[in-house]
Amino acid sequence: MSLLLYINGQLVDLDPKQIIAQTKQINDLSNLQNRQTNYTNKFKLPKTATNLKILDFLTVPGNNSNVPYQKNECSLYSDTGECFVYKGWAVVTDGGKYFNVVVYDGIIDLYKAIEGKSLADLDLSDLQHQKNVDTIELSWTDTLPYKYILTDYNGGTRLRSGILNIGPPTINADYLVPSISVAWLWHKIFSEHNIAYSGSIFDMQEFKNLWITYPKGLSTGDNPEELFESSDCGYESSGGNVKTIYIGYNSSTTNEIVAAIDNRHLKVAEAGYYRIEVSGNIDTRAFLGYPKPFKLFLGKNAPYVAAHEVQEIALVGDNMTSNEGFEKSKLIYLNDYDSVCLLIGKASNASSTNGFHLNSATDVNVKLTKVNVNEYDFIEDFSGFSMRDFLTEVIQRFGLTLYKDKYSNSYEFLTLQEQLQTAETQDWSSKFISKTSEKYAYGNYSRRNWFKYNYNDKDAGYNDSYIDIDNELLAESKDLFKSKIYSPEKIKTTYLGRQHHVYKLWEKETEDVTDEDTDIVTTTTSYKPLDKRFYLLRAENENRSIKLKSPQLGQSTYVSNIWVENYWKLPFHDTIQSYYTPLRLLLQNAMITTAELYLTDIDIANFDFKKLYYIEQLAGYFIINKITNYIQGKTVKCELIKINFGLQETALPPAIKINKVLVDSHNVLIYFDLNIDVNSVTLQISDDNQQTWDNSPMGASSNPRYYNSTPTGNFHIRLEAGGEFSEIVQITIPSNNVTIIL
Repeated sequence: MSLLLYINGQLVDLDPKQIIAQTKQINDLSNLQNRQTNYTNKFKLPKTATNLKILDFLTVPGNNSNVPYQKNECSLYSDTGECFVYKGWAVVTDGGKYFNVVVYDGIIDLYKAIEGKSLADLDLSDLQHQKNVDTIELSWTDTLPYKYILTDYNGGTRLRSGILNIGPPTINADYLVPSISVAWLWHKIFSEHNIAYSGSIFDMQEFKNLWITYPKGLSTGDNPEELFESSDCGYESSGGNVKTIYIGYNSSTTNEIVAAIDNRHLKVAEAGYYRIEVSGNIDTRAFLGYPKPFKLFLGKNAPYVAAHEVQEIALVGDNMTSNEGFEKSKLIYLNDYDSVCLLIGKASNASSTNGFHLNSATDVNVKLTKVNVNEYDFIEDFSGFSMRDFLTEVIQRFGLTLYKDKYSNSYEFLTLQEQLQTAETQDWSSKFISKTSEKYAYGNYSRRNWFKYNYNDKDAGYNDSYIDIDNELLAESKDLFKSKIYSPEKIKTTYLGRQHHVYKLWEKETEDVTDEDTDIVTTTTSYKPLDKRFYLLRAENENRSIKLKSPQLGQSTYVSNIWVENYWKLPFHDTIQSYYTPLRLLLQNAMITTAELYLTDIDIANFDFKKLYYIEQLAGYFIINKITNYIQGKTVKCELIKINFGLQETALPPAIKINKVLVDSHNVLIYFDLNIDVNSVTLQISDDNQQTWDNSPMGASSNPRYYNSTPTGNFHIRLEAGGEFSEIVQITIPSNNVTIIL
């Protein structure tokens, strides 16, 4: 039987007696670090006129062929039409009288596509932003690929809530960092290389709610530049009975701006963020003499425009009390050579009845400062994280095996449970010829096989874990997977009222300073940014009020819906329990058989590594890990790994599980187990179609959960905690003392 070989879409000449031995292999479970591909033996291609032309006259003196340097698309068929390789790679070298060729296919397409590339080679424009209070809050309310997850990053994260520390907790925005959705980065890698992917893992919350931090501490702003200050102000009104008043500047103590047009409009040279600070006492009144509240607002590019005609671009303060001292500030963005002016007007909610005017103004001070707001440089800071390493982090973390579709650029990712326990089966007993050998230690595993994080303390290992194999003949220990991700600190800190992990992106440095006059010693704390530290974490939604404040930008806001850190299922102990139990069971009872099978071209062309193969003569089901040097019409050596379905091991319990529901009339009690560290549990209720869910959050300690349902009918209920969901339970309202046991 002969073979048909196409290189770059053209049928090449093969020697009729040429044998091309094919090796098919899966991503070897014996080596989690490497990903294998299919290949042929090195075979000879005669230098016929046809072949020379197809290969752009490679090896002919004076040739300019790119064949040795490019992807040469290659397909291999039997003469009966069976496809062995579809759009693989042909690597061509000179062999003297012949060309030497090796053909590769399988996952080589994926790894060749991302070879030598880092995450910085992706289009990360959707991540670019300047950090300020508004962008942080937006990340909590909008569907963005990044989120500012609240936790302690070892910076000056918390601030006092006023003089008496009363009120909602105040979070220092200057020491927060964004985290990027791992799912978003994963999708970017595949979509930008026109590669499709699928797998049940991608629909699970463990993957969807996984975030990776920006790798270094970055303060909100550095070295503000004071450009203008004046305490010698003048005022000019216009606008009939309801006056609008310009604040002008008779003189200044600082003046580094381009110009003060008409002594009112401060013109800047560069685009950027600017802070206007205003303080003093302003007395505004109705024309009948009684006080009237006022507002301070900004206009832009309005030289020689009457005050009452200036368009408001930003409020500095509103509904301010007349004849009372104040301090206000506002951050705005100005373009090159924009000018900004400051005006007084009646408060937005004040009546125009009896007019409005400025009676007097004392101690008014106006300052303009350029704030050098820092921008995240994702291109530079992600350049050290290769795409291959990123894929490896995800693949290893979830114990995935990838399978390429032969006829499309599509990959399916299966968990070890799907691969080793629940896969489709096929009977190959009729193809068995003989058993060549049997061994009882698989691959290069040792007695203790470590999964390890990076740590700020290089001697630490508290979030590491291992797979133990009870085989005294193996080496004692090895690192099976060394992650590039850092572990949070071992000791948690109290943050927003409960214990949270510390993700160290700043280094605290304290210094004792002695006052020369009083000899009083004061301890000062500074924060040095750290870099090249990627952390993984999860985001948990909480309905609670905080004050978000940036001292560097002079911004603050109150927020009632926030996202806080969670580290559920991220220690490697949990990873191994959740995703590696099938592999651990296989390794504890390893049996690797080398057998001779008689396979046909159809078997090879249609072979499916995702299946488990039953062989009666060997009394079991097997993964076929490798088919070595298949040649048409001959038996072929296969490596078989036996699967034991009888062994089971308890996996990690679900994050939240409903145990019992009691329904008595309109009253419902829900008993549940909670196996995740969260502050609240949300009851979700839907009508019978389950299209939408109503949310009702409550403290996690409220167990059983009670609610009273006024509407009647059939409903579905479930509980949510930390992005994880319980099972769905159907109830009927009203019911007569019904108990549902799960």
